[in-house]
Amino acid sequence: MACCSIQIRAFNNLVNKKKYDSVIFFLNRSILFLTVYRFFFKHSFNVIISFRSFMSSQVLNNDSTISAYFLNKFIYKKIIRNSQNYATSLITNSRESKIDLIQKFGIDSKKIKTIYNSLDFQTIIKESKLQKDQLFPSGSKAIVTMASFREEKNHKFLIQSFSEIKNFTKFKIFLCIIGDGVLRKNYIELINELNLKYLNWDESKTISSEVDIVFFGFQKKPYNIISQADLFVLSSTREGFPNSLIEAMSCNLPVVSSNCSSGPKEILNSDNTFNFDTKV
Repeated sequence: MACCSIQIRAFNNLVNKKKYDSVIFFLNRSILFLTVYRFFFKHSFNVIISFRSFMSSQVLNNDSTISAYFLNKFIYKKIIRNSQNYATSLITNSRESKIDLIQKFGIDSKKIKTIYNSLDFQTIIKESKLQKDQLFPSGSKAIVTMASFREEKNHKFLIQSFSEIKNFTKFKIFLCIIGDGVLRKNYIELINELNLKYLNWDESKTISSEVDIVFFGFQKKPYNIISQADLFVLSSTREGFPNSLIEAMSCNLPVVSSNCSSGPKEILNSDNTFNFDTKV
């Protein structure tokens, strides 16, 4: 509580000193922060709130604990609904997320708009075509995914699926994971349980046929890696607007995606009826 109080005072000092015309609030916790801030301080800046995920699957999740469920349903839901009363603009990064806020949280459709994430396609395509050393052994195939290690990204499902299919192919196949996070230890334990071998890659290491899964860690410019793979897979249970899917497509990779409530269906061919749902 003391930490929150310090942050609120620091924020108030900053906006008063800089005299900002507008402040954009990203991520869900910032809405809680803004609610507490407005209780103690008046402000003259325009409030812009950007929702980055499918809110009902996050806030109204029946799988949460009883206390968290009631906190989300009766308090956080009200905070989100009330944001339309003081915010200058409400923004989502996908059309389905906008519909979700209107239908599940009572947001006025006239007060919310969708602005898709921006990407530098020219840079992505240029870097994907740069001269590079061959990462994978000749004749092998590589499946790649890119996401931080969080529950909703569903790497566990992807690793388990890979362990089931890898022995049914006529060629060596790798699962390449770009990203990192607090669940790394959990995934390594799962890999060991499944009798798979992994490699923590860096530029000094060679990917051999003895390896099954390659951890590439966080990459500022992952396009050199993505473009050498053969398939991109997104296994998330929840997304807002998955940049990684578009980045992979920009590298000329075929993609397979889980059918999240928002995001992938707005990117991929709307006439494509093949999809799959996943559970953590």
